[in-house]
Amino acid sequence: MKTSRRIMQWRGMEIASHSVTHTDIDTAEKLRREAGEEKDNIVNESMVPASDVVGWRSPNLKTAGDAQPEVLSSLNYTYDISLPYSRDSSTPWPFTLDYGYPYPCSIQPCPAQDSSHPGFWQVMVKSFIDPATGLACGYVDGCRPKDADAALEYLWTNFLQTYEAQRAPFGLNMHGAWFAFPDYLLATEMFIDRLLSLSDVYILNVKQMLDWMRNPVSLANAKSFKPWGCSGKSLQPPTHASSPAASSPLSQLLKLPQGVNVPLTPDAHGRGHVNMTQIGTMNPPATMRPTVPLAPLKPQPLSFLRPNHQEAASTRAPIPAYLHPVLSKGSNDEMCVQGFNCHLPSCLCRSVLPPSNLSPANVPQIVYFAIDSFVHAQTFPSLMQIFSGFRKNPNGCPISATIFMPSAGNHPLYISVLRAKGVRLGVKGGHFSPLHSDFLVKQSVLAEVYKANVYNLTASFGWRGFANLSPTDAVFEALAERGVSFDSSVMAASRDQPWPYTLDFGLKDDCSILAAQCPTARYPGLWEVPMSSLRFINPHQKCFFLDTCPGLTATEENIFRVLLNNFHLHYSGNRSPFGINLHHNWLVGQNRIAYQRAIIRFFDEVLSKGDVIITSIEQMLKWIASPVPYASQFPC
Repeated sequence: MKTSRRIMQWRGMEIASHSVTHTDIDTAEKLRREAGEEKDNIVNESMVPASDVVGWRSPNLKTAGDAQPEVLSSLNYTYDISLPYSRDSSTPWPFTLDYGYPYPCSIQPCPAQDSSHPGFWQVMVKSFIDPATGLACGYVDGCRPKDADAALEYLWTNFLQTYEAQRAPFGLNMHGAWFAFPDYLLATEMFIDRLLSLSDVYILNVKQMLDWMRNPVSLANAKSFKPWGCSGKSLQPPTHASSPAASSPLSQLLKLPQGVNVPLTPDAHGRGHVNMTQIGTMNPPATMRPTVPLAPLKPQPLSFLRPNHQEAASTRAPIPAYLHPVLSKGSNDEMCVQGFNCHLPSCLCRSVLPPSNLSPANVPQIVYFAIDSFVHAQTFPSLMQIFSGFRKNPNGCPISATIFMPSAGNHPLYISVLRAKGVRLGVKGGHFSPLHSDFLVKQSVLAEVYKANVYNLTASFGWRGFANLSPTDAVFEALAERGVSFDSSVMAASRDQPWPYTLDFGLKDDCSILAAQCPTARYPGLWEVPMSSLRFINPHQKCFFLDTCPGLTATEENIFRVLLNNFHLHYSGNRSPFGINLHHNWLVGQNRIAYQRAIIRFFDEVLSKGDVIITSIEQMLKWIASPVPYASQFPC
């Protein structure tokens, strides 16, 4: 955490204080202790200069009245952002308390109207209005839109209330719980992209906002406004802190390879300037909702739909692991930070966002097709129905797939024909007892891979594990020794639709039936392609292989609809690869005709969009390692 806070500051985010104990603070004595200790913690443990820690927010928006600005000023804080405002639809500008606090007090006590605290800034916490109910919410996450569409409308309509009126600074005051729901994360990403399409909108932290308030410049001069610039930060550790962490070189704290420089500029979308003062792991505040509904806002039309969406839960949840900085087990809490200690094409951190900071709108939607099957006389006709060579991707190349074959029992002639059609081949593990020793497991994997080489596998082939054993360190060690390019045996830890990632910092998804067998080591350059669960009406039902989904009636229409609805969750979302995973039975079972027709119909439907690629896992990983924005440039 201490290193991550410093990294966030280098990326343009402000680190402010929020207390040590996260309890109500309503006395000067408690405020002095909490604000003083928290500032010392940030300074001494996170290498953040004391001069940069100038903001404070009280837990539960409970302040100490006139003691609040008095005590905070004595501790060299310059602003407080704890007092709520929900009296009307207007957004108040920040102000100094030279002439007291001018508004009615929502949560007692507040600074008095006749008091004076010269030069100390007060930034109000403006309530959001839920367009669906007309109710006010003290924090963004106090309201719970039903899905991504509603969440985007919620954010956008509240923004327009300020943007189309007096243009006071628009604050996104929220807890980390907002991002516990993938729909809300998606809506926030799209909201930010929409904001950045406006040439007169700047996304800043509170300190930068107040820098402008003190010395305002016109929009024409905003680009050259020095406090809003991206450069000039020093990499040298501050000298005020005495802790070992503060005096350690950055390369030691991040464990960067020698000679690797740390870029300080924000990413291509300017997201290095998002105000993170309000975003963190906190206990939920007391949400203020008026008993009389306020006038509802006029909804804005949305340009996208999410079919068959899953409604967000109505209770707060802790921030899921995938939204925290990626930590590696047994590695001294070293973080995977893309662009710092992890660089494409050989390393990619686990994320729900596209690689290389590409906007989802510019990412070709990848559909990878993976089948666990023999290639012999019984399966070959069904495979040729799909991979005839007539269906082409937007880049002009035939659609492709990955077939994970057992190491024996396949026909070389049929393999050659499929390979000529663009199909890629990997290795499928057999059955193995999870009670066997690591040595036996490793030797079995090595043997399976060695025997499969008789089929002249390409250098980038992959592995899908034993039917009854999720990957362990023994499995990954064997794959690394044999030079296997990727593993696709793991079920995604949640419904967050992750992108594939490398195991440079260890596995970040569900790992094993037996928790004691979870891998803890790191395997640089070995890719993991986690399988995401298909979604059905029951949000708690998980199904990773289409042909084994419980309750799915195997008709062409049902299968087609399941595929199309789940495809749109990716296509209208973060554009992470949509995987269709099938077993051998799909090719030879009694429902094979319905499956084939549904798959062909689905492929024809999505290929008509012009920005969809149906491909093998190998081709997908080649693109992820060196991404380009358009489907027509996708490598064959």
